[in-house]
Amino acid sequence: NALAHISLLNKDYDNAESLYQKALEGGEQWLSEHSSNVVNSDEGTEVLLNVAQSKDDLGYLNLCLAQIKSELGDNDSFQDHRNKAEPLLNQALETREKLIKENDRDYQDDIPRNLDHLAMFHCLKEQWSQAEKLYHEALEKRKSFCEEAHPLLAESYHNIGVYYFEFASYCHNEEKAKEKYEEAKRRYMESRKIGKEVHGKMHINIAKTLYELAKTCVMLCQSVA
Repeated sequence: NALAHISLLNKDYDNAESLYQKALEGGEQWLSEHSSNVVNSDEGTEVLLNVAQSKDDLGYLNLCLAQIKSELGDNDSFQDHRNKAEPLLNQALETREKLIKENDRDYQDDIPRNLDHLAMFHCLKEQWSQAEKLYHEALEKRKSFCEEAHPLLAESYHNIGVYYFEFASYCHNEEKAKEKYEEAKRRYMESRKIGKEVHGKMHINIAKTLYELAKTCVMLCQSVA
Protein backbone atom coordinates (compact mmCIF):
# COMPACT_ATOMS: atom_id res chain seq x y z
CA ASN A 1 0.00 0.00 0.00
CA ALA A 2 2.77 2.44 0.92
CA LEU A 3 4.72 1.75 -2.27
CA ALA A 4 1.52 2.08 -4.29
CA HIS A 5 0.83 5.46 -2.67
CA ILE A 6 4.27 6.68 -3.76
CA SER A 7 3.52 5.55 -7.32
CA LEU A 8 0.15 7.32 -7.14
CA LEU A 9 1.81 10.58 -6.05
CA ASN A 10 4.19 10.23 -9.02
CA LYS A 11 1.19 9.61 -11.32
CA ASP A 12 2.52 6.16 -12.19
CA TYR A 13 -1.01 4.79 -12.22
CA ASP A 14 -0.29 1.38 -13.73
CA ASN A 15 2.29 0.55 -11.06
CA ALA A 16 0.07 1.95 -8.31
CA GLU A 17 -2.84 -0.21 -9.44
CA SER A 18 -0.65 -3.34 -9.58
CA LEU A 19 0.73 -2.75 -6.08
CA TYR A 20 -2.66 -1.95 -4.52
CA GLN A 21 -4.04 -5.12 -6.11
CA LYS A 22 -1.15 -7.20 -4.70
CA ALA A 23 -1.76 -5.74 -1.24
CA LEU A 24 -5.47 -6.55 -1.47
CA GLU A 25 -4.89 -10.09 -2.73
CA GLY A 26 -2.28 -10.73 -0.03
CA GLY A 27 -4.65 -9.65 2.74
CA GLU A 28 -7.56 -11.65 1.34
CA GLN A 29 -5.35 -14.74 0.99
CA TRP A 30 -4.26 -14.46 4.66
CA LEU A 31 -7.91 -14.25 5.73
CA SER A 32 -8.86 -17.30 3.65
CA GLU A 33 -6.03 -19.37 5.15
CA HIS A 34 -6.91 -18.75 8.80
CA SER A 35 -9.73 -19.94 11.00
CA SER A 36 -12.55 -17.66 12.16
CA ASN A 37 -10.98 -17.56 15.65
CA VAL A 38 -7.76 -16.11 14.23
CA VAL A 39 -9.63 -13.75 11.91
CA ASN A 40 -11.60 -12.43 14.89
CA SER A 41 -8.44 -11.84 16.93
CA ASP A 42 -6.53 -8.55 17.17
CA GLU A 43 -4.21 -9.75 14.40
CA GLY A 44 -7.18 -10.61 12.20
CA THR A 45 -8.77 -7.23 12.84
CA GLU A 46 -5.58 -5.50 11.72
CA VAL A 47 -5.51 -7.56 8.52
CA LEU A 48 -9.19 -6.80 7.85
CA LEU A 49 -8.50 -3.10 8.26
CA ASN A 50 -5.48 -3.38 5.95
CA VAL A 51 -7.72 -5.04 3.35
CA ALA A 52 -10.19 -2.17 3.79
CA GLN A 53 -7.31 0.28 3.26
CA SER A 54 -6.36 -1.49 0.03
CA LYS A 55 -9.96 -1.37 -1.22
CA ASP A 56 -10.32 2.31 -0.36
CA ASP A 57 -7.01 3.15 -2.04
CA LEU A 58 -7.84 1.08 -5.13
CA GLY A 59 -11.25 2.72 -5.30
CA TYR A 60 -9.69 6.18 -5.06
CA LEU A 61 -7.19 5.28 -7.80
CA ASN A 62 -10.07 4.31 -10.08
CA LEU A 63 -11.73 7.66 -9.35
CA CYS A 64 -8.51 9.45 -10.38
CA LEU A 65 -8.37 7.41 -13.58
CA ALA A 66 -12.05 8.11 -14.24
CA GLN A 67 -11.38 11.86 -14.02
CA ILE A 68 -8.45 11.56 -16.43
CA LYS A 69 -10.51 9.54 -18.93
CA SER A 70 -13.35 12.06 -18.67
CA GLU A 71 -10.98 14.94 -19.51
CA LEU A 72 -9.73 12.94 -22.51
CA GLY A 73 -13.29 12.35 -23.70
CA ASP A 74 -13.02 8.57 -23.27
CA ASN A 75 -16.52 8.01 -21.89
CA ASP A 76 -16.41 4.20 -21.87
CA SER A 77 -13.20 4.07 -19.80
CA PHE A 78 -14.53 6.86 -17.58
CA GLN A 79 -17.63 4.85 -16.72
CA ASP A 80 -15.63 1.63 -16.30
CA HIS A 81 -13.23 3.13 -13.75
CA ARG A 82 -16.01 5.00 -11.96
CA ASN A 83 -18.10 1.84 -11.62
CA LYS A 84 -15.11 -0.18 -10.38
CA ALA A 85 -14.60 2.34 -7.57
CA GLU A 86 -18.05 2.16 -5.98
CA PRO A 87 -18.08 -1.42 -4.57
CA LEU A 88 -14.50 -1.11 -3.33
CA LEU A 89 -15.25 2.12 -1.45
CA ASN A 90 -18.50 0.79 0.02
CA GLN A 91 -16.88 -2.47 1.16
CA ALA A 92 -14.03 -0.56 2.78
CA LEU A 93 -16.44 1.73 4.64
CA GLU A 94 -18.59 -1.19 5.83
CA THR A 95 -15.54 -2.96 7.31
CA ARG A 96 -14.23 0.18 8.96
CA GLU A 97 -17.55 1.18 10.51
CA LYS A 98 -17.80 -2.30 11.97
CA LEU A 99 -14.27 -2.54 13.37
CA ILE A 100 -12.93 0.93 14.15
CA LYS A 101 -13.66 2.10 17.66
CA GLU A 102 -14.54 5.74 18.23
CA ASN A 103 -11.32 6.63 20.06
CA ASP A 104 -8.91 4.47 18.05
CA ARG A 105 -6.27 7.05 17.14
CA ASP A 106 -4.45 4.70 14.75
CA TYR A 107 -7.45 4.60 12.42
CA GLN A 108 -9.43 7.73 13.36
CA ASP A 109 -9.22 9.38 9.93
CA ASP A 110 -9.86 6.22 7.89
CA ILE A 111 -13.65 6.64 7.88
CA PRO A 112 -13.65 10.40 7.05
CA ARG A 113 -11.19 9.82 4.18
CA ASN A 114 -13.32 6.94 2.93
CA LEU A 115 -16.38 9.22 3.05
CA ASP A 116 -14.50 11.86 1.05
CA HIS A 117 -13.74 9.28 -1.63
CA LEU A 118 -17.38 8.15 -1.77
CA ALA A 119 -18.42 11.80 -2.09
CA MET A 120 -16.01 12.15 -5.00
CA PHE A 121 -17.66 9.12 -6.63
CA HIS A 122 -21.10 10.73 -6.32
CA CYS A 123 -19.74 13.96 -7.83
CA LEU A 124 -18.59 11.94 -10.85
CA LYS A 125 -22.16 10.61 -11.12
CA GLU A 126 -23.53 14.16 -10.72
CA GLN A 127 -25.38 13.03 -7.59
CA TRP A 128 -24.79 16.32 -5.86
CA SER A 129 -26.95 15.96 -2.74
CA GLN A 130 -25.38 12.59 -1.83
CA ALA A 131 -21.89 14.02 -2.35
CA GLU A 132 -22.62 17.09 -0.21
CA LYS A 133 -23.93 14.95 2.63
CA LEU A 134 -20.82 12.73 2.63
CA TYR A 135 -18.36 15.64 2.48
CA HIS A 136 -20.05 17.30 5.44
CA GLU A 137 -20.21 14.02 7.35
CA ALA A 138 -16.45 13.61 6.87
CA LEU A 139 -15.90 17.17 8.12
CA GLU A 140 -18.03 16.64 11.23
CA LYS A 141 -16.21 13.42 12.08
CA ARG A 142 -12.86 15.21 11.77
CA LYS A 143 -14.09 18.02 13.99
CA SER A 144 -14.81 15.44 16.68
CA PHE A 145 -11.13 14.49 17.06
CA CYS A 146 -9.18 17.41 15.55
CA GLU A 147 -8.03 20.62 17.14
CA GLU A 148 -9.47 23.85 15.71
CA ALA A 149 -6.34 24.36 13.60
CA HIS A 150 -5.59 20.98 12.04
CA PRO A 151 -4.48 20.03 8.50
CA LEU A 152 -7.30 17.47 8.20
CA LEU A 153 -9.88 20.21 8.74
CA ALA A 154 -8.15 22.35 6.11
CA GLU A 155 -8.33 19.36 3.76
CA SER A 156 -12.05 18.88 4.39
CA TYR A 157 -12.85 22.53 3.79
CA HIS A 158 -10.80 22.41 0.58
CA ASN A 159 -12.66 19.28 -0.59
CA ILE A 160 -16.03 20.89 0.12
CA GLY A 161 -14.86 23.96 -1.81
CA VAL A 162 -14.05 21.74 -4.79
CA TYR A 163 -17.51 20.19 -4.49
CA TYR A 164 -19.32 23.53 -4.57
CA PHE A 165 -17.17 24.74 -7.48
CA GLU A 166 -17.97 21.64 -9.52
CA PHE A 167 -21.66 21.86 -8.62
CA ALA A 168 -21.70 25.53 -9.66
CA SER A 169 -20.11 24.62 -13.01
CA TYR A 170 -22.91 22.10 -13.52
CA CYS A 171 -25.75 24.51 -12.64
CA HIS A 172 -27.73 26.00 -15.53
CA ASN A 173 -29.36 28.63 -13.34
CA GLU A 174 -27.02 31.65 -13.08
CA GLU A 175 -28.23 32.74 -9.63
CA LYS A 176 -27.84 29.24 -8.23
CA ALA A 177 -24.39 28.90 -9.80
CA LYS A 178 -23.32 32.22 -8.26
CA GLU A 179 -24.57 31.03 -4.87
CA LYS A 180 -22.49 27.85 -5.12
CA TYR A 181 -19.38 29.76 -6.26
CA GLU A 182 -19.79 32.00 -3.21
CA GLU A 183 -20.02 28.92 -1.00
CA ALA A 184 -16.90 27.47 -2.64
CA LYS A 185 -15.06 30.73 -2.01
CA ARG A 186 -16.06 30.70 1.65
CA ARG A 187 -14.83 27.11 2.10
CA TYR A 188 -11.52 27.77 0.34
CA MET A 189 -10.92 30.80 2.53
CA GLU A 190 -11.59 28.70 5.64
CA SER A 191 -9.16 26.07 4.38
CA ARG A 192 -6.55 28.74 3.67
CA LYS A 193 -6.98 30.28 7.13
CA ILE A 194 -6.45 26.94 8.91
CA GLY A 195 -3.63 25.98 6.56
CA LYS A 196 -1.71 29.18 7.32
CA GLU A 197 -2.08 28.57 11.06
CA VAL A 198 -0.76 25.02 10.68
CA HIS A 199 1.87 25.37 7.95
CA GLY A 200 2.68 29.07 7.66
CA LYS A 201 2.37 30.91 4.34
CA MET A 202 4.65 28.70 2.24
CA HIS A 203 3.15 25.25 1.75
CA ILE A 204 2.01 23.22 -1.26
CA ASN A 205 -1.49 22.65 0.17
CA ILE A 206 -2.00 26.38 0.67
CA ALA A 207 -0.83 26.97 -2.91
CA LYS A 208 -3.42 24.47 -4.19
CA THR A 209 -6.18 26.16 -2.22
CA LEU A 210 -5.11 29.60 -3.43
CA TYR A 211 -5.21 28.34 -7.01
CA GLU A 212 -8.74 27.00 -6.57
CA LEU A 213 -9.77 30.20 -4.78
CA ALA A 214 -8.47 32.27 -7.71
CA LYS A 215 -10.44 30.14 -10.19
CA THR A 216 -13.56 30.67 -8.09
CA CYS A 217 -13.05 34.45 -7.95
CA VAL A 218 -12.70 34.54 -11.75
CA MET A 219 -16.03 32.70 -12.13
CA LEU A 220 -17.69 35.09 -9.68
CA CYS A 221 -16.38 38.11 -11.63
CA GLN A 222 -17.75 36.62 -14.83
CA SER A 223 -21.14 36.02 -13.24
CA VAL A 224 -21.29 39.67 -12.13
CA ALA A 225 -20.28 40.86 -15.59
